[in-house]
Amino acid sequence: MKTLYQIIILTFCILQGICLKTNGQTLISGVIRDKKNKPIEGASVTLKGTYDGAATVADGSFSFETTETGEQTIIAHSIGYKDSVSVLNLNTQPKKLALNIQLTDAFTALDVVTVKGKGSDFLVKDGSITLHSLDIRAMGGSNADIGNAFRIMPGVQPTSDATGLLVRGGTSDETRVFVDGMAATTFFYTGGPDISQRSRFSPELFSGNFFSSGGYSAMYGQALSSTLILDTRKLPDRSTFNLNVGSIGANMEFNKLLPDKKQSFGASLNYSNLQPYYQVVKQYRDFTTGPAYLDATVNYRLKVSKNGYLKFLGMYGNNAVSFYENNLDQVNLKNYLGLKSKNLYGNISFSNFIGNGTFIQTGLSYSSQRNQYELDTLAADQSVQMPKNQRIVDGEVFQARAVIRKILSPVTDLYTGMEYFYSNDEINNIQTLSGKALSGLVKDHYWAGFAESNWKLSDKIEGRTGVRLEYSSVLRQWAFSPRATINYTFAPKSRLFFSYGDFYQKPLSDYLTVEPEKRTFQKSTHYILGFQKEYKTNLIRMELYHKDYSGLIKTIPDINSNGKGYAQGAEVFWKNSTMIRNLEYWISYSYLDTKREYLNFPVQARPNFAAEHTASLALRRYFSPISTNIGLTYTYASGRPYFNPNRSAEDFMKDKTIDYHNIGLTVAHLATVFKANAIIVGTVSNLLGNEQVFGYKYSAIDFSKRQAITPMASRFFYLGIFLNWGIDKREKTMNDFLNQ
Repeated sequence: MKTLYQIIILTFCILQGICLKTNGQTLISGVIRDKKNKPIEGASVTLKGTYDGAATVADGSFSFETTETGEQTIIAHSIGYKDSVSVLNLNTQPKKLALNIQLTDAFTALDVVTVKGKGSDFLVKDGSITLHSLDIRAMGGSNADIGNAFRIMPGVQPTSDATGLLVRGGTSDETRVFVDGMAATTFFYTGGPDISQRSRFSPELFSGNFFSSGGYSAMYGQALSSTLILDTRKLPDRSTFNLNVGSIGANMEFNKLLPDKKQSFGASLNYSNLQPYYQVVKQYRDFTTGPAYLDATVNYRLKVSKNGYLKFLGMYGNNAVSFYENNLDQVNLKNYLGLKSKNLYGNISFSNFIGNGTFIQTGLSYSSQRNQYELDTLAADQSVQMPKNQRIVDGEVFQARAVIRKILSPVTDLYTGMEYFYSNDEINNIQTLSGKALSGLVKDHYWAGFAESNWKLSDKIEGRTGVRLEYSSVLRQWAFSPRATINYTFAPKSRLFFSYGDFYQKPLSDYLTVEPEKRTFQKSTHYILGFQKEYKTNLIRMELYHKDYSGLIKTIPDINSNGKGYAQGAEVFWKNSTMIRNLEYWISYSYLDTKREYLNFPVQARPNFAAEHTASLALRRYFSPISTNIGLTYTYASGRPYFNPNRSAEDFMKDKTIDYHNIGLTVAHLATVFKANAIIVGTVSNLLGNEQVFGYKYSAIDFSKRQAITPMASRFFYLGIFLNWGIDKREKTMNDFLNQ
């Protein structure tokens, strides 16, 4: 605990020291352009030998104050350009200096360095697909959910029976979400079995959503398969108030921009309850509560410099659901499941250029969650009750993180950093009537240090190499992860790339309650070969990949870390928005060959969440005369394997479900309602009502009895209106549709 306090104090001191810089006596401002007179964004301007400086913004401008006097050397630096060095005499110059600086090419800048945040992260372009909030809301059948939107991406299974993202043969636990560099361990709601849960976070909170399906940066860890990296927005353009009312609930949100234009704060309250909707659209389960959700979010943003921000995001939520479903063993019995969940999340981050080509990013986060399950079996008329079971899971995670980026030369930079996690999970399984209880407590101190560099040998060859060192106290084990990516640009906007890396992840706490020191890190090794071509607003991307798994958890004959497996396949992604005016479409296809021997698998087999073939088509068209956008999405997946207890071990997981087909439709109309800017939205999933089967449940005593695992209803409908007072989002949305 002493170490935890030291980290908090150290991080606080770093933040305070940077935020409370003394005001300077001389104001130095100006613009940096290239030889074509175009502004250069993200360039650093510093006084040599001091910490005074700034970074340029989109129009190439910069501004900073200094208390230095006498002759000072000012250096302007940007990757891909030669440094500009000049001398100023601050004793004879006026107190306000305006400079015009021109940089000449060294050779082409490192693409991967200047993609996201102009220095805060560099992994977006080389291994990730980007979706903005408009993409997510306009996508057919996405229901404005981040998770749903990414399920049409190559490599992601199009499931609606499992929560999270299942990527390239991995489970949902193998994908980790990061918000401003900090892990969001409770990103999705908790719900009942066989039903996918949506994200707790609104897409409007983020300026960009960056998804990597493999080979991700050494700056991130504890994800065997992939990462979803989210950056929260900076300052709003002006104060706004939003009211959203829909068929399943309502949402209120405001953001206040303070008069100094350097601070903002906001809050939102969201409530949804599907019980009234289920009364109209019948479900195959008999719901007695909800599903109902209540969430509150607060945020604060402080602009400390041209490119520096202090940001806070806090969330509290709870949700509840209970239902009955048929018991397969006896027709006169029903199964009951109840869930109550509470969640708390807080994230504070600071980022800034501190001079001399150095960028710093620090953060603290805390999350806690309590899930209380109630399981029961009772007579259909509820006259007889069997022993009731409860499962209570309490978890909390604290994280501290610091990253420094240093520009070493026009073609090289270096990221170094470290992070610390403290996690505490308590699991209690209780049989109420008998009084029997089984409890487990898992505490872990996790440390990681990392270093990674972008480098460029020529205009054609560039790369990224890094290492990550991790330690888990509960496992009493170290892990070392080398990672690398090499790009070869053989034609304008056309490149080949190869990625390699080792990725480690702790087992779930359920498997660490007894003798955790006998478990090991789970490991996957990624090999990726790809091709990408960009032209105008179009993109085509193809990848071949192979993953080797080791150290997976097995539960037979007892809990051990002897599991193994592999996943390999091919993916194609094509995005086009120029062939037909105002029409954008995406096409993706994935082939997956995967087997694993883990949990209670007697042999290596394809798991029940991994379809061999998946494909999707997303269309979006904006009709200017009627101010309406239509999004249509078609998703296909070949039949998935399922466990049939009538089969022998040799035929384990050999049966397959029918193929999966889903058409989603979203229609958004821009209007004015009660003097408010309005967007009226209607959406439907599985438009044609195709039969969808994800697997089967079998009776424990009669294997001839089974029940298909299907969606709750053949279709899901949503109708809502989004009202805004402040920024006219109708015009912004229209321009976004036209400029995609």
